[in-house]
Amino acid sequence: VPTRSFVHLWVGFDAAGLPEDLDCHHSVFNEGLLQDDCAALDAERNMYIISIPTLFDAGLAPPGKHLAHVYAAATEPYDA
Repeated sequence: VPTRSFVHLWVGFDAAGLPEDLDCHHSVFNEGLLQDDCAALDAERNMYIISIPTLFDAGLAPPGKHLAHVYAAATEPYDA
């Protein structure tokens, strides 16, 4: 199935207050995951994948900062 479009977002943020055991990779759903997994995956503007690579390599950001990569495949209707 072709992806109509997608978004990559890179964000720098302050590392203060983050838990020591924070996982690097996260999947975020706006709705539906607990009720019906298939519906959640296909819902419009519903899924975002977040990665924080500075948890593995602190040299990717200045001291005291983190870098997050957010990816969203576009599932909304799109007309060119």
